[in-house]
Amino acid sequence: MGAMRKIAHRFRQREQGQTLLMFVLMLVVMIGFVGLGVDLGFAYISRARLSKAVDSACLNGMRNFWQGTTNASMIASNTFAMNYGTCGRDVAPPTVTINFSKDSNNNTVLNVQATVAINTFFIGVMPAIGGISWKTLTVGESAQSTRTKVILALVLDRSGSMDPITGTTKGGAALPGAVSTFVSFFSDTIDEASMASFASTATQDIPMEQPFIADISTAADNLNWGGGTYSVGGLADAFAQENSVIVPANEVALKVVVFFTDGRANMIQQQLSCGQIFNFGGYDISGSGAAFFPTNTSLRAQGTAECTAPEDGSMGSGCGCNVSTYTSPQNGNPEKFETDGIIADSQYECEQLALQMQNQNILVYSIGLGGDKNDPVNSAFLAQVANATNSATYNPKLPTGLALVASDPSQLQPYFTQIANDILFRLTQ
Repeated sequence: MGAMRKIAHRFRQREQGQTLLMFVLMLVVMIGFVGLGVDLGFAYISRARLSKAVDSACLNGMRNFWQGTTNASMIASNTFAMNYGTCGRDVAPPTVTINFSKDSNNNTVLNVQATVAINTFFIGVMPAIGGISWKTLTVGESAQSTRTKVILALVLDRSGSMDPITGTTKGGAALPGAVSTFVSFFSDTIDEASMASFASTATQDIPMEQPFIADISTAADNLNWGGGTYSVGGLADAFAQENSVIVPANEVALKVVVFFTDGRANMIQQQLSCGQIFNFGGYDISGSGAAFFPTNTSLRAQGTAECTAPEDGSMGSGCGCNVSTYTSPQNGNPEKFETDGIIADSQYECEQLALQMQNQNILVYSIGLGGDKNDPVNSAFLAQVANATNSATYNPKLPTGLALVASDPSQLQPYFTQIANDILFRLTQ
């Protein structure tokens, strides 16, 4: 019996020793896993910070591509630093690589890559294996942004109310500078742009071209103010310019129209029953008649009315076309040449033309400058033209633009800049 007790005692001692050894081994393994989890958790946090920083750098760098690759790269680098900040776990500041290139579709691409080494807490005490030290871990992230081409058509109001001296809004004092700043946000080497203007008639001042920044800035500086507000003519010119650009199937481009006016659309163009084509309207006071601008004479280019309708709403004989009505584009009914009906028809034609653009995936923006009580800007009309979210007819299935209304000419530059930034935001992916 004594011998058996001794054997059992030794067995229990051996078993306890093995249990202790297994416990120690399990404890080491558990501590290793906990340590690995903690250090990998720190690595995950660092990678998340890198991800936020490279995404922001990529988008901001591409949005500022218009400043040139050197400045855009510097902006991207500064954006990365601002979003990443500092971290006590980092061995050294992150290494950031910023590179502009072209993809297979000739679109400009910005790649931002960043790596950072972080100190470990637990696994750093582990012995090196195969020459690999565990004292630090290196994590990295990357982001890519593509700058698609923009095909831009500007439509600018040059009616009499815009005159810097005699106009009701005097918007002509601020518009050229706002336009010059606006086009400078885009690229002469990537994008294309055109400019149309309208008063009693519409003109294509700059056809769709590349480069365009200097030409459009000069054309805006040389606008002549006077006449009515043939808005639909300016929009029609812009639409034609947009359709003149065929985007290859393997390329991506954003087509954009920016429409500016300081009053109500108050003119339409129509072939009257006498056979002649006229631009007519031009007045804003309710109950007044219309001015007539023949389209087949030099008067059209001069913007000079050949005759006006008498107060009874008929055309009269002064234009050599003695008719009493025109055909309403809204309902097909004969209408007298009176302001209220012409304004309603003019706005209707603008809205329908903008809808055609949007159905062709053209993005439309509108900016209005408030006039006096006789010539107010119609914010509901501008919202509908842009298919803005505050429009009563907003359609989320069509491109959604912005409609901005300035109460003072000094607001034109920040509003044009806001639209430029919105376009650039849409261009970066």
